[in-house]
Amino acid sequence: MEEKAVKRVMKGNCEGSYIFETDEMTKQVEVIPPGIYKIQDIGNMFTGIKLMYTPTESKEKYVDIANGTVSAALRKTENFFKPEIKKRYADIGVAHKTGLLLYGPPGTGKTVTANIIMDKLCKKYDAIGIVIGKSEPRIWKACLSEILPMKRPIIFFADECEYTLDHYEGEWLTFLDGHESIQNFIFIGCTNYIGQISSRMKRPSRIEHLIEVNSIEEEVAKHYVEIKVPMLSGDLKAAMVHHAMDKKVTIDVFKNAVKEFYVYNEKGTPDEFQKILKSYIRIEKEEE
Repeated sequence: MEEKAVKRVMKGNCEGSYIFETDEMTKQVEVIPPGIYKIQDIGNMFTGIKLMYTPTESKEKYVDIANGTVSAALRKTENFFKPEIKKRYADIGVAHKTGLLLYGPPGTGKTVTANIIMDKLCKKYDAIGIVIGKSEPRIWKACLSEILPMKRPIIFFADECEYTLDHYEGEWLTFLDGHESIQNFIFIGCTNYIGQISSRMKRPSRIEHLIEVNSIEEEVAKHYVEIKVPMLSGDLKAAMVHHAMDKKVTIDVFKNAVKEFYVYNEKGTPDEFQKILKSYIRIEKEEE
């Protein structure tokens, strides 16, 4: 079961304290708990941060990245905040920061992957994850002024990051690799349009890891049907995976096809699954 979402985090009446407001209660705390927060801008001033969600390690989320290329994103970040890694950065005089960019067509699980990475890092290292969206630099800089004194690991996440990296390129260059850069920091971005992001942004000193996320991989598809539809025969599940590999479908297309096939065609055939799969492929192409 997911924890209750915090509606707002505001400065408390006492110095160094914060007011957490939920649907059920309001309480004052001295330390913002680890989690994923969303910047909330009201009027012209930064007034607080809003908890986006506190995800659990559900089968639905972890099935998508259990295996395959996308798991490389986890491997590149899961140990980044370890003290020994931080020390090695200091030993060679390099800022302890990194960037990860997930790119590829829509529906391939990029955003899900980013959310899981943030969730795991927040829980493991007492980190604060901030979903910055398309907010202006003045907003997330004001947010940083509140968080930095806590000396906690910080993660920024920008979905459709081509917008913010293009519109505020100068500010981002200074922040990621200039005099405003911070320690103990990870930037995670997702984009469907890698070509719209300047080559200046994609330098290793700014965004270190670029990972392409395309069609679903065989091991991921196999794991998905084993978790979601274990009651189907082995031959039928194998055929479903085969058709997914043959058509090079995205995660979203495969998930939707599996769901429709099981709900409405529990005793169906591989050919019927293939027809459903093709219908979702057509829908995805029409939406592009």
